[in-house]
Amino acid sequence: MATGGRERILEATYACVARYGLGKTTVEDAAREAGVSRATVYRHFPGGKDQLVAEVWEELAPDRVLSMPQGELGFWDEELLDLVSLA
Repeated sequence: MATGGRERILEATYACVARYGLGKTTVEDAAREAGVSRATVYRHFPGGKDQLVAEVWEELAPDRVLSMPQGELGFWDEELLDLVSLA
């Protein structure tokens, strides 16, 4: 699997969660944002939304969340900063 497609999907998922919130973000949203089909998302992330969000959090969110001022992260402010503070 190409790293570029996987990274693009992770970036798209990050953007969707920031825009719509975790509860409202769907695999379809991430696919649309990345410019790929749902099948492509599931090929890279067979666990669907749960796997996508977990990998976004592991690979992208910590550096971004910790380096940006509060109020500029959308959904990440409310939910994931709580997780960071617990870690």
